[in-house]
Amino acid sequence: MSKRNEMDERFKNQMNAWLMIQVIGETSVNFFNSKKLSKEMGQHLETLTYGDDPYEFAEYFIDTCLNSRQYKTTLFGAIPMSDDGVALRIAQDINKVTKTIPRRFGYVEECRSLCEAFVKAFRTKFDDSEDILKEAGIL
Repeated sequence: MSKRNEMDERFKNQMNAWLMIQVIGETSVNFFNSKKLSKEMGQHLETLTYGDDPYEFAEYFIDTCLNSRQYKTTLFGAIPMSDDGVALRIAQDINKVTKTIPRRFGYVEECRSLCEAFVKAFRTKFDDSEDILKEAGIL
């Protein structure tokens, strides 16, 4: 098994939790589904924050985005994004999953270390990280 496949298998549950949090963030919250969504959100955050070091998953996630042709394009994969555009998109996703969506469900404190791990990993991958993180609303 290749190193990449090993990493994909190792972080499969965390990646699924990350994607499900994004889905929850796009779901309309109302009286009928708020408790269910909050419970699901808590379960997905637990998957992201317990077990493996969140920093290792953060590095894996960022590398996966940087190596994905689909992630690095816009308009249904037709137009490639600039490197700065990809970096901003990653930062916006980090902000959404570690701050914005958890805030809607009262999980701000639970996400603090996860957000810090992602910011730390982001800083190691991009030279102009401070400006990008500020533009994305993380700092």
